[in-house]
Amino acid sequence: MIAIPRFPATNNENDALRVMRESFKKEAQIIPHFDYETIFDIEKITNNKIELIFLTGGGSNNKSLCQWIANALNIITVSGIAETTTIGNILMQLKADREIENIDEGRQIVSDSFNLEYFKPKTNTDWNFGYMEYLETLKL
Repeated sequence: MIAIPRFPATNNENDALRVMRESFKKEAQIIPHFDYETIFDIEKITNNKIELIFLTGGGSNNKSLCQWIANALNIITVSGIAETTTIGNILMQLKADREIENIDEGRQIVSDSFNLEYFKPKTNTDWNFGYMEYLETLKL
């Protein structure tokens, strides 16, 4: 069973992160974190800067979470489609039934059917400080 923690409303990112961590611990769930190294590794390997991240799934409906991810990673995030697996399945069925010619046509249908919301990074000083603390902890 997966418990869905209920978080009190807050506008303070540090307080919200503390409350989320405490809630996940209380419910004996894995505490989510952002894997900065993965983002940096992808950029290094591909020699390309990641400029946009698409958020999917139920969490993409949480505007605060989307903004925090943009702030933490200092990358524009885009949300708006929670049921991506279902939509992808439907597009593949449409293609198999020759209702659409190709994936690009399916993407256009999705683009025309859903409103995407863009979250530009705001100050991320607290996130950078937390990341530096994390790196120092790894040196132990």
